[in-house]
Amino acid sequence: MKNDAWVLVAGTGLRSGVPHDVCLAAEAVGAALARFGCGLVTGGWPGVDYIVSEAFASVERQKGIRLEHRLVQVVRSDRTIEFPGGRVVNASPGPLEWLEPQSYCDAIVLIGGIGGTYGTFLSALHKGLPRFPLGGTGGDAATAFRNMCELWDVIPNPGIPKWRFEALGRTVATRKEAADLADDLLPLVIESIDNRKGRTPQSVFISYSRRDASWLGRIRAILQPVEQTGQAHIWTDLDIEAGSQWDAELRRKLSVCDIAILLVSPNFLQSDYVKNVELPVLLERARTERTRLLWILLARSPLDQTELSGTCLLYTSDAADESSRV
Repeated sequence: MKNDAWVLVAGTGLRSGVPHDVCLAAEAVGAALARFGCGLVTGGWPGVDYIVSEAFASVERQKGIRLEHRLVQVVRSDRTIEFPGGRVVNASPGPLEWLEPQSYCDAIVLIGGIGGTYGTFLSALHKGLPRFPLGGTGGDAATAFRNMCELWDVIPNPGIPKWRFEALGRTVATRKEAADLADDLLPLVIESIDNRKGRTPQSVFISYSRRDASWLGRIRAILQPVEQTGQAHIWTDLDIEAGSQWDAELRRKLSVCDIAILLVSPNFLQSDYVKNVELPVLLERARTERTRLLWILLARSPLDQTELSGTCLLYTSDAADESSRV
């Protein structure tokens, strides 16, 4: 089996003292990548990079495949390469050296990590690459895994359901458990890559009060990566072109959105347009499963006067009192 998927694996970069579960996971992922016909990209570090490369190379050699065709190591030009094999690409030292390996991959897998691995996660998030932190291996991978689960409704891995992703958070203590985890991981990686390459962008409608415009800017900044990579098209009333019929254009966007994000506050709930136009349409579309309705509580609000209790609360700001949660 061979496909055109290239996967970057990053994690704990120690020469000694790498946790046993991290070693098991790296070894199993390397072997599974080769079995599933994927290419491997690493940063050429000791620890996880070395272990995953060694396991990957072992399987590729058994298959009679030249390693330079399936393994790319992106190594800083002033560093000595740890694993001898594959194609070596030199990266210039500096703040961008961490980003260079992602130019060669379609998805990333994170195993353990003690600081730098989380930077790899954040840059992959910014680029819109599918991200697969193995949460049970601890460290940066565990942090990234928790972050992804919390934000899944807004920034998921394309093409896979959350419950399948969550299964990747389990711990491993034996080679059998590590191999089972890797065998669950690889189909998800490939499905997500294939889906990202062929998916239609989702339409995201943000409903808010103009008095909360500062929050709108923050939300759009968070969603910028998924918009830049074509996974979603974000729309607000500020996108209505001058000369257009404001009400007609807004109603049209309401009627076709895949996801709606509501920025809930007293200002929002007091808006006549929100109460009489936007909320009735969005709640009806949510009831008929045509729109996924998500909301963020910006400040303490009289939620008992709304129908939001059956929808998904994403986040409560520090300004919102705990008693206002539903």
